[in-house]
Amino acid sequence: MLTLRPTKMLARRMALSVGPSEGPAANPYADWSLHNFIFSRCRYLIVVNTRSLLPVVIPARGITNGPILVKAMMESIGDNLRLSGWGSLFERFILVETGTTKIAPIESRSLLGSINELVFFAKVELNAGVPADAAGFRLREIPMTYLGGTSADRIFPQMAVAESSPK
Repeated sequence: MLTLRPTKMLARRMALSVGPSEGPAANPYADWSLHNFIFSRCRYLIVVNTRSLLPVVIPARGITNGPILVKAMMESIGDNLRLSGWGSLFERFILVETGTTKIAPIESRSLLGSINELVFFAKVELNAGVPADAAGFRLREIPMTYLGGTSADRIFPQMAVAESSPK
């Protein structure tokens, strides 16, 4: 099951019905938080893996409801991960979860603060003329306090190892 965690503002804008808080998803690759922002009079979405903070920046033009949102997200996340050499992670852990989608709230203020920080850096990249898809690649290298001072590009590929190791 794919878990989407939009901000309250984004949920209102797209008329998404946010369910009750349920904690993190069992599959950390299928849990994504979303926020929208405006830069230079254009709307963008930042889609962030909830556990690793791996960001993907998507132009939001034409994304007006849940089904279109999920389709655009999966295309962008898939392209991003394939270009990173993580296409097998996308196929094995994310794409298989798209049959059903659950909309849940963002549960942590520190997660929301980290997403807002990534939005700030995305605007810096866009202002420098970096295309939206390339901005996500640059953002993943930023050390984040939420991740204990490491970056998303180090955490994301290791989540499969952490999940499959015996407890």
